[in-house]
Amino acid sequence: MSLSKKSKIRIVVILSLLVITACSIYAYVFKPHDKVVDITSEYIGSANDFMVKIKEDAKLWNSKIVTLTGEISSLEANGIILENNIFCQFDNASETLNLQKGKTTTIKGHIIGYDDLFDELKLNQCIIQLP
Repeated sequence: MSLSKKSKIRIVVILSLLVITACSIYAYVFKPHDKVVDITSEYIGSANDFMVKIKEDAKLWNSKIVTLTGEISSLEANGIILENNIFCQFDNASETLNLQKGKTTTIKGHIIGYDDLFDELKLNQCIIQLP
């Protein structure tokens, strides 16, 4: 059974469209995430002032990028605690090597949640902002 030239062209066109569609879907689904360094902060300012804002409406700030300035209260294995109630987790633990407890620093990070019971804000993907 032989296919006509017209049928062969239709099959090639349909297969081409399917491949293009599949490649487009794959590229969309598996595109890389934006990095914190490339995203504009929705809040820039004092860590203490931001804690007042987050207590007013924590859900408004979920998944937002913020830049906070405050005193380092504690150094942890993979992050720091800023102003006694903001935990900043770094992707690269070596970023915390030059930080010292009691020093003021500016951190940019992604808000992953606020725990009103412990009054603690959690940020991940944090980076240190240089003055």
